Amino acid sequence: MMRKMDKQPTNKITQMKLKGLLKVNELTVIETFQKELPAEAGDLYLVQLMAVDVVQRELGGNSLNFYSRRFFRTRPLDCEPFPNMPEEIIAATCSSQGNQKRKAIIWFVRGFPFCLEFDSSIDSNVKCSWTCKLNPEFEKLISNI
Repeated sequence: MMRKMDKQPTNKITQMKLKGLLKVNELTVIETFQKELPAEAGDLYLVQLMAVDVVQRELGGNSLNFYSRRFFRTRPLDCEPFPNMPEEIIAATCSSQGNQKRKAIIWFVRGFPFCLEFDSSIDSNVKCSWTCKLNPEFEKLISNI
């Protein structure tokens, strides 16, 4: 059973936290995904993002990994995971609507957001609109939050 969160996070808080770490389109994908989630699941997702303190951009810029570190070691995020999640699951597939047709996949590992994977690198100067489709298996797992 999840406990009620004391403070309800907002996109503004997340944007302030992640703005310096993410490119415009990466942040837009994260916000679009959050809007597709039911209210309580969306709030938990934002709390988890606030616990991230390391964003690792893989070579080529096609993938971002989210971590928390302490004393140079990776550690679990300091918040609750989504309950009843498998070891890893694709949470959603997102598609861009602009001139740059791209796809993005959002991965969760052990109930935490772990990876944002793009099919190719995106021009950071061109903002695209995005749509996200939740994975039916993931949607079923979060329906009881």
